[in-house]
Amino acid sequence: MSRRHPLRTPLPLLCCGALALSLTGCTGPDLDRADYLDGKVAVLYYSSGFWSSLTKGYVVFVDEDGGIEHVATEGMQYESMAYNGTDLMFHEVHSSRIVGPGAALFDRENEEYGAVIGGSLPDGTLYTVFNTGDDGSGYTSSVNWYDGETLGTASVRSEVRQAGTAPDGTLYLTGVPDVWEGEEHSLTVSSVRLEAEITPEPLAEWTVHEDDTHMGGLTVHDGHVYQLGYSKLAEGIDEQEIGLRLTDVDLSDGSVEHHPVATYYDDYFTYHDGIEPPAGKARLPSAERAIRYGDRRTRLIGGLLYYVDGNGQVYRFDTATGEATEHFTVDPRAAGSDEVHTAWSGEELHLFFRSFDDEDDATLQTYDAASGEMTAELAVSGLKSLPMDLRGLGLYDFLPLTGQA
Repeated sequence: MSRRHPLRTPLPLLCCGALALSLTGCTGPDLDRADYLDGKVAVLYYSSGFWSSLTKGYVVFVDEDGGIEHVATEGMQYESMAYNGTDLMFHEVHSSRIVGPGAALFDRENEEYGAVIGGSLPDGTLYTVFNTGDDGSGYTSSVNWYDGETLGTASVRSEVRQAGTAPDGTLYLTGVPDVWEGEEHSLTVSSVRLEAEITPEPLAEWTVHEDDTHMGGLTVHDGHVYQLGYSKLAEGIDEQEIGLRLTDVDLSDGSVEHHPVATYYDDYFTYHDGIEPPAGKARLPSAERAIRYGDRRTRLIGGLLYYVDGNGQVYRFDTATGEATEHFTVDPRAAGSDEVHTAWSGEELHLFFRSFDDEDDATLQTYDAASGEMTAELAVSGLKSLPMDLRGLGLYDFLPLTGQA
């Protein structure tokens, strides 16, 4: 059971001393204010991840003028937040915080170090999925959700890779087996309901390569689940290539169809750095860039599924015809930056990118999905003031706060 603190509970009492203040950054914003998110346009999550013995994270709020406020978090190796257009949820190792009208701080009994994906159900319930690890009896993941009053938690016996929701509130998850044999294994999509005891119902499975990367939440539409990923098993590629493909699961019978979207010269997974790609082949960015271009890079708008690849190319997939086409390309400065994330809100694509040549050179852009035109741009300043060398941090999540993510 989780325990909810009353509103205006102060941030951790370690803030009492000057040393603790310098370590935690607890002089930050008052997140217990119900109106705290008013005037905020985006939120970023930075973490020192697995590469630091003292894991530190920062939740950074960007206001409409491009200024920032941040709060330190403890212990999270990576993080995925959740937003429903009103309230924001993020976590620490032993607690979960709600920012917005439902402002609250919950103690959790389950100890977690990183959420892989977050989102909201149609009724506004916020959820995130943690990969907990092997407890000795097999790999487990946990789902945490906030229904406006309480924080619920339940376990899943699987390593979860992606999540997505259906209009009826069903949560769909992709998971991989506890033990892999060889370079290939199965990926399973299952459905669950957010209840005290979660029992996943397997619906379909297909073969994936150990080097495949799965990005973007699952998209559920008209009886189908769509999953986007880079695959070494995609149709028509050779051993030095990787294909971007969209997997279509028909929920009526569990059949699976793969739609090839694009092929890239794969200089990361085949370790051929420095070799130029063949004519007509785009170079796939590094694995980190390809993955961290955004775990929120898909959006369904009017029967069309929009998604962004690791080079900033936006594709549009027609769910009725099964055809994918190039639609538009985001600002080329993003592809050459050190940090870049995308996320959707309503019918708009939001893009954040930043260069380490000037640690305070960061940009937020907004694109209209239908036209592909950039409709807004905002310079973000103050990130270099975070109390840690940013080269020791990774940007693990980005959410626009201008509509339901």
